[in-house]
Amino acid sequence: MGHSWGGLLGRSVIALPDGKIAVVSFGFDLNTQQTKGLVMRLNSDGSFDETFNKTGKASVELGDTGDNAARGVEAHTDGGLVVYGNFNEGGTLGIYVVRFKEDGTRDEQFSTVMLSAEKRLSFYDIAVRKKDGIIALAGGQRGEGDFDGVGVIVVLKGDGSYHPVFNNGKPLFQKVLPETGQQWSTCAFGGKDENTLIMSGTSGGTWLLDDTRAVLARYLLTGYLDTSFNGQGWVVFDQPDRLEVARDLIITTQDRIVVCGEFRNDRQAIEPQGGWIARYLA
Repeated sequence: MGHSWGGLLGRSVIALPDGKIAVVSFGFDLNTQQTKGLVMRLNSDGSFDETFNKTGKASVELGDTGDNAARGVEAHTDGGLVVYGNFNEGGTLGIYVVRFKEDGTRDEQFSTVMLSAEKRLSFYDIAVRKKDGIIALAGGQRGEGDFDGVGVIVVLKGDGSYHPVFNNGKPLFQKVLPETGQQWSTCAFGGKDENTLIMSGTSGGTWLLDDTRAVLARYLLTGYLDTSFNGQGWVVFDQPDRLEVARDLIITTQDRIVVCGEFRNDRQAIEPQGGWIARYLA
């Protein structure tokens, strides 16, 4: 069995425009005996920002749902924080998206998003479009087995409702690579008007394959692949005798896509043997 690359566990940290720091993780609620997502905002010196929920921290409450954990966070256009994570309801695993106001209280005007599936489903990254607050989330779901993956993309309006244009207002589950599929690990809005959605990820599902490779795709905001990108909407990064795993991407000020990741010499390798970086026209 190869080494698992999926399931980016643990915590997420971002720097906010005002110099403060947002951190998400999970903690244990002694009153309910449940694990709950934990959202924290710190001052630049690392102390708790007590203007955020009066304590510097807040818990993710999902009603009667069981355990949950916060996995990622992004600043919204008005200073609030959009948080995503996983929940476990009676053995059924799912993903959620919630929003906190700038003062640290839960934004009840934001439609809480909750998706569940029998097959493992996770979000791995989030992006917010600056001009209107549209939210994109990238992730994946297990396909026919641990070696098969299905990319998952969700696009929301700023109020948390599904964007009606992207995939007719529904989550997009799609295998870009016909044989093994892929899981998306990073997303960003691209183009001069942020009118496309750039996704990077890794082929397959939970485990490395003998032909694991990195995948980059460009979507129109209708949910269709942009076929003007490499003639089909996607491209793979594949070097001889190496297995490439995508980890991050950025869009440069020159409208280029820069993708980076790690490689292993074979699928039995537990630790990466090095890294790679590639640049594409956006």
